Amino acid sequence: LEQSTNVVSQLNGTPFLGKRNAIDFTGNASQSYALLISGGGDASQNWTRYWGDVAMFYSTLRLKYGLPKENIVVCLSDGVSTGLDQRSASDGTYSNSSLDLDNDGQSDVNYNATKTSIQAAIASFASQLTPKDQLFIFITDHGTENEDTGEDPCLIPWLGQTVSFSSYEDLYSRCISVSELSSWIGDLKCPTTIAMEFCYSGCFVDSLANQ
Repeated sequence: LEQSTNVVSQLNGTPFLGKRNAIDFTGNASQSYALLISGGGDASQNWTRYWGDVAMFYSTLRLKYGLPKENIVVCLSDGVSTGLDQRSASDGTYSNSSLDLDNDGQSDVNYNATKTSIQAAIASFASQLTPKDQLFIFITDHGTENEDTGEDPCLIPWLGQTVSFSSYEDLYSRCISVSELSSWIGDLKCPTTIAMEFCYSGCFVDSLANQ
């Protein structure tokens, strides 16, 4: 495999692939890794479907493709905290995100999904993986644009149980910008596929695909 970055996003409702490099499904699972990310902002905006999407990808990687548990890193909202960190869109009730993503009775969540944790998780993969490995990254979350300054959109990580901000500039400073995420991804040495479904994720495609 040549070193490459595949970027999959949703652009006008249509899947968009930033670089059309083949994804290898036949390699050794022991050399395949994954990073699953779901921030959600705060409890009031962290919808239960985000957990469901992460659980679906986790279960598929483990049960269909045979990735070892230790090869998958999950950054999920408030991590292993017992706080009420997610909200049902149907009735508005709050609950604690289950740490068991594949229904095997074991915790599968490694870290919270703060900006610091996400950066650290990517940096850890960058320091450990080689061109012989491959990495899959899935990101579900909120995205926003900076209406105050017109800066590029950003990814909203986990910001805390309840969050308030004085301006879009204040919010933007706590989020992950296109340039920041691209810089972190640029340190990876292995073929990497990135799937994103947060709002404005299409604005990340060109920058990430060039890494």
